[in-house]
Amino acid sequence: MTDFHTTDILPCHIALTGREVEVLQLIAAGHTNAQIGRQLYIGVNTVKTHVKHLFRKLGAEDRAGAVGNAFRAGLLS
Repeated sequence: MTDFHTTDILPCHIALTGREVEVLQLIAAGHTNAQIGRQLYIGVNTVKTHVKHLFRKLGAEDRAGAVGNAFRAGLLS
């Protein structure tokens, strides 16, 4: 079995927009897309777009993976 390290799967510098950081923090807090939309005054489809961008940038397939990778990359504490 191969032992992967964060540096193997994540770029050294992940550039997130301010809005993506806000969405990521709310995902990490357990909020749904609808809750995130209400809190940030944006539509659910806009939230979904931000989530899709986060998955791509963080190399994740789901919300848990995105949050885990963000913690490992030092984007969340």
